[in-house]
Amino acid sequence: MTLQFSLNVFRPFWLVRCVPAVSVILCAFPSAADEVSPENRAAAEVLFRDAKALADKEQYEQACPKFQESHRIDPKPGTILNLAVCHEKQGKVATAWLDYLEAASFAARAGQKDREAFAKEQAAKLDKTVPRLIVRVPVTTPGIIVKLDAAVVSDGVWGSATPVNPGEHTIEALAPGYKAWTSGVKIENKPGNIEVIVPKLELESAGPPVDKPKDPPKDNVGSNVVPPPNPPLKVPPPDKPTAPGFNKPLWIGVGLGAVGLAGMILGPVYGVKTLDLRDAGNAECGPPPGATFCTKKGLELHAQAAETASISTAGFIVGGVGLGAGAVLIFLGLRQANTKSQTPTKAWILPHGDRTGVGLSGGMSF
Repeated sequence: MTLQFSLNVFRPFWLVRCVPAVSVILCAFPSAADEVSPENRAAAEVLFRDAKALADKEQYEQACPKFQESHRIDPKPGTILNLAVCHEKQGKVATAWLDYLEAASFAARAGQKDREAFAKEQAAKLDKTVPRLIVRVPVTTPGIIVKLDAAVVSDGVWGSATPVNPGEHTIEALAPGYKAWTSGVKIENKPGNIEVIVPKLELESAGPPVDKPKDPPKDNVGSNVVPPPNPPLKVPPPDKPTAPGFNKPLWIGVGLGAVGLAGMILGPVYGVKTLDLRDAGNAECGPPPGATFCTKKGLELHAQAAETASISTAGFIVGGVGLGAGAVLIFLGLRQANTKSQTPTKAWILPHGDRTGVGLSGGMSF
């Protein structure tokens, strides 16, 4: 099993712009921290002046797009505030409401208290007068998508009253394998909620009916023509048994087992020899507890006992590891030779040791 996660970074409301059709459809706009080139600043200034001149002549249809493009190129509190006023004069009250909120945020960050207060006041006034649209989908069709003026309305917005600009709008519902549903709605420029219910979508009609198969042709005598029999199925011959090849795990296991057996024999032999040398060395030393004196022979015997003890210990370790590893590999080799299982088999053996002794740990998965 594989686990995944994702981190969603929340963006404050003032970091989004809205499509004029409805407030629920959001798109990012350039950050004020982005560096604007001198050429873009100049273009934004020219657009702003042209838009201001058109707005003074009440030519809002031409003025608003220029204000919007100027703000996109070089975002400024004054530009977005003029755009909000332009949209309000144009009759796009939902878009103007959002523009005022954005203008208030821009002005607050720029420390322009007067503009911030004006934008908040205008947004509060529009909030009481802007019409709202409620889209309800009581029966959810698999894969359904609801659109408002070709823009997708998220299912999280279904059933919520969202600000919308006055005018004619088109609501569409689509789902794979179902007939599309379309309806028009007219929004008046007055406060209130307009509710649209998306009905249950109808399945698309099946394909054209299949023609009934015709009767088989008849011969001159009048009897039905018997079709030729189907050719017999060819059954492939069984696989020939193949001679077993070199079973690598089995032979390596046998070799390791032999080494381990030799180590287990060597360990006890040298262990006994160590005890004999130790006893012989102790006989050349003074009796305990005052055994502080040993003859030269006693010291040599004790040194030989230490060497044989090391050999005995090494023999036990090699023997244990060899026998353990050999047993596992022999098992794997026999399993490989006698089964066709596709399950991967794994085995491991690890030596361990501390002050109390040494040992082995291992395991297997198959």
